[in-house]
Amino acid sequence: MGFQAVIFDMDGVLIDSEPFYLKERYKFIKNKNPSISIEKLFPVVGLSTEDAWKYIASIVHNGQSWEELLKEYTPIAETAYLKADYKKLLRGDVLETLQNLSEQGYRLGVASANSQILIRRILKQTDAFSFLDVIISGEECRENKPAPDIYLKAAEELGICRSKCFVVEDSFCGIMAAKRANMTVAALSDKRFSFQQERADYQINTIYEIIKILRKVDENENSYFEQ
Repeated sequence: MGFQAVIFDMDGVLIDSEPFYLKERYKFIKNKNPSISIEKLFPVVGLSTEDAWKYIASIVHNGQSWEELLKEYTPIAETAYLKADYKKLLRGDVLETLQNLSEQGYRLGVASANSQILIRRILKQTDAFSFLDVIISGEECRENKPAPDIYLKAAEELGICRSKCFVVEDSFCGIMAAKRANMTVAALSDKRFSFQQERADYQINTIYEIIKILRKVDENENSYFEQ
């Protein structure tokens, strides 16, 4: 087996949550600065919490620090996120892909910049939780994405060499985190946010496409050793 583990980002990869998060942030920010358009928020997609709110503070520009804005928004977000139906946001091929990979013997993990509480809530609500061996939150790491810490920790807890870990990401920060951990990365395309995905090793349009990629890698490796 070429790769032994597959590690997924959650938001934007397993679940199509980014538009939902954007709308909730936009409703909050619109009250602070009515001139801001929702498109102005697109750069925050895929960023760590700190980096996202530093950017938001710069465009709101009302004298509040990013910490103050985040503190004010947090209870609003918690209420909204509790009401969200994440089953509707789950990408249609995710459970089939996870089951297929699990049956083939791959170790599976999630590495998300989100909080551990929210990650687990979402994964349990969507029935993805039972397939996963490891769940890592960026909050548990010294540095969040694009630093490699989260993927290094995931590999360590999976007990798999980083060169044997295959990552599925979407944002530039996530891709860079995985590449800095010396892992192979497939980038899930999302034309809505114009992510920079050039550094990824593979481009995919659906999650299930990684099954074909992993199979091809195995075939090539077997062919090499048979020579």
